[in-house]
Amino acid sequence: MAGRHCGDITVLAWKDVKLVTRISTHHNIDMAPGQRAGVACNKPVGVHSYNKQMGGVDSKDHKLSMYLLERKPGLKWYQKVVRRLISITILNTYIIYKTYGDKTHREYRYLLAKALSQQRPIIQRIRPAASFSRTELHEISLDNIEHYSEH
Repeated sequence: MAGRHCGDITVLAWKDVKLVTRISTHHNIDMAPGQRAGVACNKPVGVHSYNKQMGGVDSKDHKLSMYLLERKPGLKWYQKVVRRLISITILNTYIIYKTYGDKTHREYRYLLAKALSQQRPIIQRIRPAASFSRTELHEISLDNIEHYSEH
């Protein structure tokens, strides 16, 4: 573990399975007893507090990890942002659906994709006919009379 603090800001890097980095104004670099796979180990207080509050894994990231739309390589950064927002929107609608429905996340996504890909009738908008024709406009503009507004 490596950590530094300046004033009330603490920067911490700690290696568990992967490297965990934190910037905090609430926790310092003290260690707290914890467990990993049933074995006692020490964890930074900030990591221990985060795991206690989040249940070990950020549930949103966990649920999105199987259905990442932005995983495709070669995308521009803004395409990844838009795809991430779409993924989060789909997850949020599933969470709302789950209060009333009984489908799994996978089934819900399948039904959503199916509903969005169904062909719907195309509604054609009919514009009202103009009260004058283009030839009238053309004749007016070529009559060599200056068209200035009079005040």
